[in-house]
Amino acid sequence: MNEKHLEPYLKIIQALLNCDRGKEREILQVNSGLIDAGLIKTMAGVAAMLLERGDTEAAEWLQNVAAPLVGEMVNFSPVASQAYLNFLTQLLQATSDSNGDPYVVYPLLQGNLEKLDRKFARILQQWAMATLLQVKSKEAPLLAATLGTLSNLMAQFPLGDRESNLEIAIALYEIVVKIFTRDHPLEWATTQNNLGNAYRNRNEGDGTLNLEKAIAAYKAALEVYTRDAFPEDWAMVQNNLGNAYRDRIQGDKAQNLTIAIAAYKDALQVYTREAFPEKSATIQNNMAVACEHIIEDHREKNLENG
Repeated sequence: MNEKHLEPYLKIIQALLNCDRGKEREILQVNSGLIDAGLIKTMAGVAAMLLERGDTEAAEWLQNVAAPLVGEMVNFSPVASQAYLNFLTQLLQATSDSNGDPYVVYPLLQGNLEKLDRKFARILQQWAMATLLQVKSKEAPLLAATLGTLSNLMAQFPLGDRESNLEIAIALYEIVVKIFTRDHPLEWATTQNNLGNAYRNRNEGDGTLNLEKAIAAYKAALEVYTRDAFPEDWAMVQNNLGNAYRDRIQGDKAQNLTIAIAAYKDALQVYTREAFPEKSATIQNNMAVACEHIIEDHREKNLENG
């Protein structure tokens, strides 16, 4: 969401809530320039707050106003969109019924490779906006669990276009973290770590921005995965964070590498050679690569200085 638009979004929502019924279309027309995904997400958030306060009537009315806006934002033909939505329904049902069994889900993906594209990722986001406005709070965690499982399956699916698969996985992860808020800390942290991995492996878009998003996601996961409460998860994310800082483009290279090495050292406090020999070896190798980058950086700077 564009944070600078948050106040205008809230003003529109307040005007909608205060207007006479039937006048909402006029308000939306006057503010047509601000009708976007950010407004719809803000409407969903306000509706959720109203539900928590017990104002069910206002919440449902706001949801009903927001729902058609999603359809107006879709840039695909109704026939094409419906084909994707039908496939999505099948995919979610298969994932839920099989508890994410790849022997069930992967054949379905393989049979629909032509639909595993960027269009499907965008339709997923639009479907999520509409669904989250309508899904009951008690049903949301079940939906998020299914979406999270499907996210992991998409990230690991070996067939089709790997970049498209990753875009779909990212779209799914971003939906899940909106449902699994900090009220579901473990699920939220797990998804943040997975989202970080997806952004770190992403080739599409701005590479600098992708790494910054990966770092932000890892840091979010560490808010829950503390060393005392979840030592192995903490160490895993520290290693992932080290990899992101090792490859980071933004900021001072030497400082980034120093942070990366510190993260690897933290991870090795848990992933010791005795207890976790394979993981320890992997992290030691990651740290060695970071050290090599530091040596290269120093060599380049010495050459520049003559």
